[in-house]
Amino acid sequence: MQNNKKKTGPIEFVFPILLFLIFTLSALFIILFAAQIYQRIVDDSSINYSANTAISYVSEKIRQGENEDGIEVGSFQDCDALILHNHVQDVDYATYIYFYDGALYEFMSEASRISDMNVGTGTAILEVADFSITEDDNHLISFSCTDESGNTSEAMIAISTE
Repeated sequence: MQNNKKKTGPIEFVFPILLFLIFTLSALFIILFAAQIYQRIVDDSSINYSANTAISYVSEKIRQGENEDGIEVGSFQDCDALILHNHVQDVDYATYIYFYDGALYEFMSEASRISDMNVGTGTAILEVADFSITEDDNHLISFSCTDESGNTSEAMIAISTE
């Protein structure tokens, strides 16, 4: 009786393993490349988030305050501040938005009690590296924000004087 078994050489054994290794390494490199792209996208979006969000927040507060009792650019305990005045049920209130110790803060209080407040009072809205706000003679409020990465966003809003 003859042995019908074919004799297999080393190439028939090594070839499928090499093909599998090439496929596995290719898939691994594609995954690593995609992870780098994803990380770059996440980093870019977080860079744009802080400064742009602070500018958008303050812009919206100014727009909301235009319909009420007034907007003022002043100071709170030697910090530049946006002051939104409001009158509710015979009581004057003031909302202060200011930069202190690496964050943008906001608080609301009766206008008569502002002198009792300390810097750091209120809610830390967003961590930023710097924030400044100014108003010129034409009722144009300019403000800029710099995030921790050094990116700066700026905006100007004209206040109606009706």
